[in-house]
Amino acid sequence: MTPPSQEEAGNQARELLLLRALFRGDATTAVEQFAGEPVIDAPRVGRVVGAAAVERLACGWPGLFRSDSPLEIELRCQTAACGRSISEVVVPLDLPHATIRLLVGVMGTFSDDGSLSEARIYYFEQPLTGEPGFRPPAVKRGGMARLAQEEDVPQINAEYFNALTAGDIERTMAVFGENAYMESGLSHLSTRAEIRTVYEHFCNERVRLYADSVTDDGTRLVLEWHSPEEPVRGGLAVYERDASNKIGAIRLYDNFDPDAL
Repeated sequence: MTPPSQEEAGNQARELLLLRALFRGDATTAVEQFAGEPVIDAPRVGRVVGAAAVERLACGWPGLFRSDSPLEIELRCQTAACGRSISEVVVPLDLPHATIRLLVGVMGTFSDDGSLSEARIYYFEQPLTGEPGFRPPAVKRGGMARLAQEEDVPQINAEYFNALTAGDIERTMAVFGENAYMESGLSHLSTRAEIRTVYEHFCNERVRLYADSVTDDGTRLVLEWHSPEEPVRGGLAVYERDASNKIGAIRLYDNFDPDAL
């Protein structure tokens, strides 16, 4: 028997199968991805626990995205390490006011048999609701109420978080590679000037992000974070290294909109 390719194996990742089932409104397949009691945490619906609740969520999921029919998703990237797997996808949406490609990230944690124990979903809400939205942290806080320690965010990522926490714009920009880009909301920032504008805002505001989970496969670091400001909010961020061991890409799955600066 020929072993599955990396792409084929990735397409069978449980968190991706779950997300596909949700966007298709397939309640049975959604529940089947879990070993025991299903648990899903997502914007607007909060924490959903139990097979019956997940079935109801799946049946209504396309409607959350302004669709009365099943939706297909496009896999962009997967990161797996530390007993977790993260799929980043694009959802093409025809909204009344615009056609968009919405970025969605899903974090899966696993039971011993390889089935999901919990899934946490992140995306930019404003195109769907017209409001900035608010995402409470999806992970119970307390285990990692710190950031920028070497054992949490190694190598270039530690330098990035240390510089950002210090509010040092020059030191922060120095960690970005020559062709770095940043995606957040519906924005794709591909020039250093655009990225600098965002980080000047972050440094001026002294933005602090605390780690709730860190998944690092050697190329990408995926951070589930919370901000300690009131009200406490959470999100998911992906930091991708380039060939020169600089940050080549940052993808944010929360309600930060660079266009609003």
